[in-house]
Amino acid sequence: MEMIEKQGITKTLKSLGLYKTLGAREKKSAWCHPILFVLISLEMNPKIYGKTIYWIADKLIINRIEAGNLYKSLTGSIKKWNLNGENYVKLAKALNYIIFNRHIVGIRNLANAKELKELELLESQLSFSIEMDLIKNFNQLIDTLRKIYSNKNPSIKQLNS
Repeated sequence: MEMIEKQGITKTLKSLGLYKTLGAREKKSAWCHPILFVLISLEMNPKIYGKTIYWIADKLIINRIEAGNLYKSLTGSIKKWNLNGENYVKLAKALNYIIFNRHIVGIRNLANAKELKELELLESQLSFSIEMDLIKNFNQLIDTLRKIYSNKNPSIKQLNS
């Protein structure tokens, strides 16, 4: 606070490396540290503040960690099949289609607690099935995922018949 009183907010933030301006005249732009930007956004917009608190309170942090750890466990289980990277992408996309009914990059970052719990459960059950040799190869895994998807989406089931 003493620095702000002596130098002002802009010079203080610049001296701390939290804010800088680039260019001149019509090409001038400003950069601010992402954490500082979030803090300012929270102060300026009560809706953003409310959504942020709700998101954190929704235990998404814990659920995201669990879903991520179980995906690692699942991919660890299929390593014994000596697959290429393309198969891991196919697996991730299939999981996204089952849980979110679509695949877009970063979709899991938008998931709610219920979706993440469902993903966590699916990944753990698949991993267990692979470890117990109930699912014996990648093609069988993909077939299992297709059945799960068609059972969740009856309209897809009708198209496949």
